[in-house]
Amino acid sequence: MMPHYCDNRLKIHCDDRQMMETIHRLLYERVNGKLEYTMNKLLPVPIDSSTLLGYRVQDPYKKLYSWGTRRDFCWPELRTDKDEITLKYHTKFGPNNLWVSELCSQIFVMNEKFTGNTGPKTFVKHHFTLCEVDQAGYLYWEPDMDPKYDWCSLDEYESRYEKEIQVLIEEDRRDMEVFEFHLEDLLVEEPYEDDFEIRFQRYGWEMAYLP
Repeated sequence: MMPHYCDNRLKIHCDDRQMMETIHRLLYERVNGKLEYTMNKLLPVPIDSSTLLGYRVQDPYKKLYSWGTRRDFCWPELRTDKDEITLKYHTKFGPNNLWVSELCSQIFVMNEKFTGNTGPKTFVKHHFTLCEVDQAGYLYWEPDMDPKYDWCSLDEYESRYEKEIQVLIEEDRRDMEVFEFHLEDLLVEEPYEDDFEIRFQRYGWEMAYLP
């Protein structure tokens, strides 16, 4: 059976730089010196599937019951701003809603170290569409909220979240403009600039901060 591909867009906002770096490290592993985005870093799939939910669950179903989907991130694309991470990716047969809920739980724990009204502005948004089966959904979460999804049809999704969808379209347009700018920039040979401000302006905080 051909898999149903689910389009996902996960946005994480946090205006505390140290906390944002910690959140980002939950999304990837370093393999041979390269960053590989994987759900297994935050929520490893149980090796002994016989204990999962009290039932014997064979691969890939153990991923389904851990992450909400049967596969890891497919074709991930990361965009970073100073206070935000946007991760676009595909999953198979459904969204990774259980994994995102666990991510929210981890961010809640991080946020608990702040007292009173001193905590950073933090929120998570997750959009997903599963066109083959006419399903879509949206999550908006802040640390004082339960991570609850609005599951609906594609028509209902487009109607309820029209403004949000327009924001996504505009973000994609800007990303394409940046891509075209960098493509032109690559054609010009220039020395590597080992300067924080230059790297931040050009690449965002990911390249500026990560070792």
